[in-house]
Amino acid sequence: MEDCDIVALLEARNEQAIAHMEHRYGNLCRHLAEQMVHNRPDAEEIVNDTWLRVWESVPPAHPDCLSAYVCRIARNLAIDRVRYLRRQKRCLPEEQLLLSELEECVPDPEPPADGREGAVAEALSHFLSGEDAETRVFFIRRYFAGESVQSLAARYGRKESAVATILWRTRKRLKKYLQKEGIEV
Repeated sequence: MEDCDIVALLEARNEQAIAHMEHRYGNLCRHLAEQMVHNRPDAEEIVNDTWLRVWESVPPAHPDCLSAYVCRIARNLAIDRVRYLRRQKRCLPEEQLLLSELEECVPDPEPPADGREGAVAEALSHFLSGEDAETRVFFIRRYFAGESVQSLAARYGRKESAVATILWRTRKRLKKYLQKEGIEV
């Protein structure tokens, strides 16, 4: 079943849409959640919460790309879970490292008071579109999917130090880019 058909089922409030989303995107969401929380039961809960959030948000939302919409919701739920664990001092060092890496170049997750809520996302997207393919893949797999530096190095046949250096330099360029765009870091 195509994405547009699933969206149509959601808009018609047909519960079959959830089964189709699970079939089509369940493994992707599960993998994304597990990469971030490193806990299968939490990942399963995140996936189930993802289906609920999609059900509640469509309509009024009408996503053009259902896979991106579903992954964004799953990722945000996983980030919320990691933050909860971190507040409870239950977070693993890997998650703390991942979040601390981004804290140096991305502003506070609270929406800005000036109404420019999408400005950071738009700037990040524009920044990444100007990067080479390998850098973009490393950045997205590390900070969107939560993949470890070791895993990236093994997957792409690079040394861990090389991947870490690429990510570090990318974060530095991102910070400068965001400051140039007038986004407070």
